[in-house]
Amino acid sequence: KRPPGTSRWSVGLTPNGVVSYDKQRLGVAFKFGKDDTVGCGIVYDTLEVFFTKNGVHEPKTMFKLQDAFGEFYPNASLHCESEELSLTLEK
Repeated sequence: KRPPGTSRWSVGLTPNGVVSYDKQRLGVAFKFGKDDTVGCGIVYDTLEVFFTKNGVHEPKTMFKLQDAFGEFYPNASLHCESEELSLTLEK
């Protein structure tokens, strides 16, 4: 029951902009709120992960997965009952 990015081999972005991977904070990207659309993608050839905000690629969020193997699964985390989430999964 940990937010994405705070457990082994997971990637996360918090609303205050913290990017984390494999239990490590990688830096601060962009903040987002209730009217924003946030995306996460992976370039399989290079194993690079990136985030988008309102459809715009945020280059400073791109990083390479280390020791990545196996399959990848999307996940999300909410902090309280009043939060809402809508997911669109694309290949």
